[in-house]
Amino acid sequence: MHDAIRDWLKALAVLCAANVSKAELSGKLNAYVPMLAQDFDRGAFSPASLAAVARQCKFFPSYAELAEALAPWWRENRPPQRAIASDQSATVKQREIERECRGSWDGITPEQIRAKVRELNGNPTRDTLGRFLTGAVAKHAPEHLRLLPPQWLKAYQELPEVAEQREVSLRRAALEIRPETRKGPPIGD
Repeated sequence: MHDAIRDWLKALAVLCAANVSKAELSGKLNAYVPMLAQDFDRGAFSPASLAAVARQCKFFPSYAELAEALAPWWRENRPPQRAIASDQSATVKQREIERECRGSWDGITPEQIRAKVRELNGNPTRDTLGRFLTGAVAKHAPEHLRLLPPQWLKAYQELPEVAEQREVSLRRAALEIRPETRKGPPIGD
């Protein structure tokens, strides 16, 4: 790209100024080229832009004059930016994976959640995996959040609606009397 800009500037020098020495032109080229490359795309240095800038210059311009002449031309003549084409097959595949994931959580029972928690006992990465499990439960089965260890829930960055659902779930759990936690003989015996 630098060579194209350098050639464009040399052509501008030919069109604008017969009184610029080779040494002076060389110094200006060395200074202008990296700055122009940073400020403008390669497409800004075309024969059309050269003609437009040369029409505004009686002498070889300073950098400020050059940028001031080139910038408006580039704004008007820059090719439209194309949007990145979506990869529809990847999007379809991602939706299939999400659907399968949601499906695997449909109808999950409290005992299955407890089993998942037990499976992590003794695992050296238990807390990390627990946070992942907490995220999945929060997303797909928030009614079961009460079954997870409190430290996992505290470490998980909840959305406000998930936190609210967890609180409702915990209040509901506090009102339940589970047979396995009740003291004394079963009622009705």
